[in-house]
Amino acid sequence: MSREKFVKALSYIIVAFVLALTFFPLYFLIVTSIKPFTDQFTSPPILIPRNLTLEGYLNAIERWNFPNYLLNSIIITVGSVILSILLGVPMAYSLTRFRFPRNINDSLAFFILSIRMLPPIVGIIPIYTIYTHLGLIDTFQGLILAYTVFNLPFTVWIMRGFFLDLPREIEEAALVDGCSALQTFLRIVIPLSTSGILTTASLCTVQSWNEFIFAVFLTSAERKTIPVLISSFTGENAYFWGEMMAVATMAILPVFILILIIQREFVKGLTFGAVKAVSYTHLRAHETRHELVCRLLLEK
Repeated sequence: MSREKFVKALSYIIVAFVLALTFFPLYFLIVTSIKPFTDQFTSPPILIPRNLTLEGYLNAIERWNFPNYLLNSIIITVGSVILSILLGVPMAYSLTRFRFPRNINDSLAFFILSIRMLPPIVGIIPIYTIYTHLGLIDTFQGLILAYTVFNLPFTVWIMRGFFLDLPREIEEAALVDGCSALQTFLRIVIPLSTSGILTTASLCTVQSWNEFIFAVFLTSAERKTIPVLISSFTGENAYFWGEMMAVATMAILPVFILILIIQREFVKGLTFGAVKAVSYTHLRAHETRHELVCRLLLEK
């Protein structure tokens, strides 16, 4: 065997091994969710069950009221992501295009990111106290606001990188053509940053969907989310593994479907960046910046 074939075969083996390690927990999760109750506690565990059942899924839906938790998670996640994008994108743009006094743009951006570095548990006590006085405990508004504060620094930092790579000449061409700063932002910058916005929104969606600390401390009964439901399947004397795995499997599906829908823009935003996204998505052959601006304005 030649050296090239050996290296190629070895690389395939390593990739297969890494994929097996990556997907085995997901496989075990799904298999456990469809095992009969008696097979869930065997040692060693049964990896290929002979008898399959949907009892865990039926119990999760009927006895544990999974649809209510799913609806809560969807409303809170969608609301927080929309609010994070609406607030974070203009903040990120202002940090890259407008010079603040004493040139504190970079310091301000780092300060915003440093807020995200703090674990949520640090501020949960003062937040809980404030929410108690404002009547926001166990409400959609309270959790959406908390998740927005949690996601906003991340949104600003990621979008700031996209806006820094976006050529200013395109915006200058729009200003020369008579657009105001607001029109340039809404009709030129936003369309060119679609990949970055979708990438940031999808990452914020995953964070909000999986968030546990705020959901468990700021809710009491009506507005609990899926992570809180999953944590309730274990206790001192009872372990509902089937229901837990069934809920975890169903919780993966919405995020999985979302990534499938926007996977092209998501991969583009993670790999190419804003400048290449512009060249691949909007710039046509021999199209000048002024022609690009005119086409974007006409599309609106």
